[in-house]
Amino acid sequence: MKVEKVNIKRYVETKFETIIKRTDFFWKGISLKSVGEYLNRLNADKDAMEKAFNVIDSPFNLDRDYIADFLRAFDNEIELAEFYLELYKARKNPNFDKWVFLTEEERNKGLEEDSWRKKSGDAWERSNGRVKAIIIIKDNTTSTKVSLTIKNNSKMTFIEGEKEINSSNLHNKESIKKKIEEYKVNAESILKDTIFPLYCYEKRQFDNYKELLGVENE
Repeated sequence: MKVEKVNIKRYVETKFETIIKRTDFFWKGISLKSVGEYLNRLNADKDAMEKAFNVIDSPFNLDRDYIADFLRAFDNEIELAEFYLELYKARKNPNFDKWVFLTEEERNKGLEEDSWRKKSGDAWERSNGRVKAIIIIKDNTTSTKVSLTIKNNSKMTFIEGEKEINSSNLHNKESIKKKIEEYKVNAESILKDTIFPLYCYEKRQFDNYKELLGVENE
């Protein structure tokens, strides 16, 4: 009996993610001391793994993508631990998550007169350790420009770079004051909502998990 060959196509490809199980390390709780110890352990283990892979890669012909997944897991966890320490330090600042007014001179303190980084105008600034909101007040010939800019303010990526959210050209002090307060409210909403990094694998996983359990709205 003649048997016809069947071509089976792979329509679905199951993906695996390499992650570090941090709960075993923090079973006593998270603190400045424990995170510092965790960061030291991560760096030491990553270094040891890189050296091991350099030795066994060639004779065992390991897939370089497989190795890269392990090292990427270390990098992601190191970045998270460093962010914790970064945020801990930022919270010690009395102006943390508060509006601070800076004159143009204060904004350019330490910069050379002809520096390309020189900023124009006075500004209100507020940072939550993740993102910084900047409301710039710049006098022009016939009007005053008030603009709201949001920029990433951490080693982790909570938003891409820096972007202007809104701007207005105004002609009297009352309208300028009103617009500044409006932009402050807008900025505070953005800061409040910007909690997770832009590329947060664990949050995406958890959001999907809640939907699969039918508890996404509970």
